[in-house]
Amino acid sequence: MRSEQTLSFNRLMVRGGSARWRPVRGYLYVLASSGLKSDGAMEYSYKRTMEHTHEEKEEKVVLRFEAYQPGKRGSLWQVKLTKDEFVEWLKKRGMGCSVKDVAEGFGVLPTRASNFLRSLLRKGVLVARGQWNPGLGRETMFRGRVHGMVYGLTAEDCDRYIRVEGAVLTDNARAILREVEKNSLEKRFTPLWIFGRYPYKMPSSDVVYSSQLLARMDPGIVKKLIGGSVFMFEKKHFMDEDVAAQEKYWSTIISDKKSRGTKIGSLHESVGQVGIDEMARELRVEWKFWRVVREGRINYNVRLSNGREIDRILEIKYSPFGFTQLFPIECKFVRGGMTKAQVAKHYRILATSFEFGADLEGEAGEKTRVIRGNVSPVIITPKMQPEAQKYANRLGMIVIPTWRLTNFISEKAGRKITMKKLIKQLLGSPDRGVDKLMAGEVLAYLPGKKNVA
Repeated sequence: MRSEQTLSFNRLMVRGGSARWRPVRGYLYVLASSGLKSDGAMEYSYKRTMEHTHEEKEEKVVLRFEAYQPGKRGSLWQVKLTKDEFVEWLKKRGMGCSVKDVAEGFGVLPTRASNFLRSLLRKGVLVARGQWNPGLGRETMFRGRVHGMVYGLTAEDCDRYIRVEGAVLTDNARAILREVEKNSLEKRFTPLWIFGRYPYKMPSSDVVYSSQLLARMDPGIVKKLIGGSVFMFEKKHFMDEDVAAQEKYWSTIISDKKSRGTKIGSLHESVGQVGIDEMARELRVEWKFWRVVREGRINYNVRLSNGREIDRILEIKYSPFGFTQLFPIECKFVRGGMTKAQVAKHYRILATSFEFGADLEGEAGEKTRVIRGNVSPVIITPKMQPEAQKYANRLGMIVIPTWRLTNFISEKAGRKITMKKLIKQLLGSPDRGVDKLMAGEVLAYLPGKKNVA
């Protein structure tokens, strides 16, 4: 038997001074007599290596297995796909389909199914439906349980597949849709705050993303703001007087809750004061630098998702408060001091990365790329122009002058060390180039660091 889904994770193999990533990809296979549960499920444990901290993390997943008969790849290319047969299959199906549905329904490779569907789309036989992206002004592929476009003989077939099957939605979006449909039939708005509670317990970020996905998927689903809270409903089930009645009802409910919430807020503040005092007495700080494997060795300069490199990334965990702060550290030497434009450029590098950036949506729906709240950029530089210094402070950047570091090294070494002196000593002779200036040579100035390579 073979697992229905594939596993995909990475392990870091370290031997001596070399390191390399070992990707693990593929299906799991078991014998039918291996003692699976009645529903063909089995819990499987595996260890993955975290990308930057290189910590080993054990994860568990429940896999379902199905009967599997090994076959040749070539046989999948020999199956014939004809327009008439496919159209008849769609009519019997009664709704649209995805590439995966065609591949499984006709026993062909997904590549062939995709090419076949696109050819029928070009001939006008099919209609393709995607997810509307207002920022790009066009439809894009769905990225839920089904990755790609939805195809059907009519647009209604595509919508029926999306709504009935819910296959293009994430699990959270599908759960929200079912609740909105149920309440809309009873002419009730659905408050989004209920999805953060039992039995859903969705993170607020998932609720925001899923509700936006639903609104883009179907213009008939309306989001409405009442008293600072967001509600959703299907407008086809509501008359104007029904909408007005629900607005009045929820405005009253929210007003009463705010009055009660004021009293609870005062009590909550008192609890917070006592709790913070007690937690501060047991404050513990754990720190580590992110690491990557490059050319078989572990390095601390990390290449971000946008292709730019950062000199060091410090991760600090504060317990028992339970939050983590990231400090991307960049060393910049600029003659005459860093300018405002250079500070802005560094900010954009961090903001446009997947690791440190996030989208901030304005009231008009426009999006701005910013640095996440738990990220504090650090710039180490000998000099920064006054205008650039003020701009960095406004952006929440931490600026550390290089003299502060050399003073610290001087205290450790027991003698005065400056950047000017290091440059004269290490780069003074003709046979020493910049490539010879290694961190180990700076460390050699410190006690007990004489043999650092």
